[in-house]
Amino acid sequence: MLESTTFGNVLTCFLIAVVVFHVAMFLLRSRPKFWKVIDYLWLAVATLGLLGATSTARKILVEESVFYSERHNHSIQVYLTYKWAESAAHHFRTWEFDENPPPGGDTVMRTRISEAADWFQEVAQIVRTNPSKRAWEARADGYKSIVHENDPPGNWRSLIENYGEMLTQDLNDLHDAEEKLEAQLGKTQLTSTEQILSILAPWAIAIALAIRFTKTTATLWGYTK
Repeated sequence: MLESTTFGNVLTCFLIAVVVFHVAMFLLRSRPKFWKVIDYLWLAVATLGLLGATSTARKILVEESVFYSERHNHSIQVYLTYKWAESAAHHFRTWEFDENPPPGGDTVMRTRISEAADWFQEVAQIVRTNPSKRAWEARADGYKSIVHENDPPGNWRSLIENYGEMLTQDLNDLHDAEEKLEAQLGKTQLTSTEQILSILAPWAIAIALAIRFTKTTATLWGYTK
């Protein structure tokens, strides 16, 4: 049905309807009261077409909004993956140690740095493959496990906490954007009634115009008096 809704087909329907209704006009020309009903008929059919066209227009506008929302969310996802989490992982892997670390400190810090890099790399993978909240919410506060109680409260702890908090906030923002997108996608789904009206809209408008053209002809010929 949708494939047959082309300009040519609708125009053909309109022309055929004009011919058929004009033939009926000559057969019913001696019934003035009938032409009063015709006004209600063509208005009812036109209203049907208008409702269908409105449903179609709403769907098109929402789909366009969804398109731009998807592009926006994708840019956030790319930013978090490649410009944020992976760069953080690289940053920790290239951490420069103090020239004179405390005994065993070098090994401890290497372990901490490896943990931090692995965690951010894991987050990058999650964001890349499945940015939904369920996929990463268990890891959202995972940066806290990287910071150990016996770690010095200096640059290392502050850096981890700052990175983790900012990334968690960005992930929350991404999740909020995904929720808004899902809500928009729901609006693109027409109800059964709206789908039927959307399909019938061009045909209804064509028939309504054909009826109105016929009524105008009948008025000019004096059949409506």
